[in-house]
Amino acid sequence: MSIRVLADGADGFALFSPRGHLVGWVRGRAIGVAGFIDEPTAISAALHANRVLSEWLERNGLQPLAKFGDSVPRVVHDGAHRWILSDGVPVARLAEPVPTADDDSLTYPFEIVLRGIVNEGLTIHAALIALRAARGDIDASHIRWPLERSESFSGPSRRAS
Repeated sequence: MSIRVLADGADGFALFSPRGHLVGWVRGRAIGVAGFIDEPTAISAALHANRVLSEWLERNGLQPLAKFGDSVPRVVHDGAHRWILSDGVPVARLAEPVPTADDDSLTYPFEIVLRGIVNEGLTIHAALIALRAARGDIDASHIRWPLERSESFSGPSRRAS
């Protein structure tokens, strides 16, 4: 699956599938992953994505996410967000379900909030790691920056060499 990364406001990026469906986003230190058929599936994907992302952060000398055990996760509302907790540790927050582009069904997303100081490039990379962990069908070769598709653009590519 190719992922298009588009700027979305002053501090955000949207990640789109080839069909134009929103599959993820970045907003500050929060990375979102969308497209799950129900809340239990989103919770399971969030747990797995959190573990994979934490390992990746730690391997790269960055501040990992809080560790949690294998207890049954529960959802708690703190007044602002619905959090997935495992062993009392916040794993991810559940965003509001959104309608799909194809029919009247809903898609259930989650967000993982990174810790420490992170830049946009790191956060986008983390979002792609979380997407791959949660959905299992994305790797680095699938990322497409919009400027690469424009024949009229003559400046340097936005992709790192």
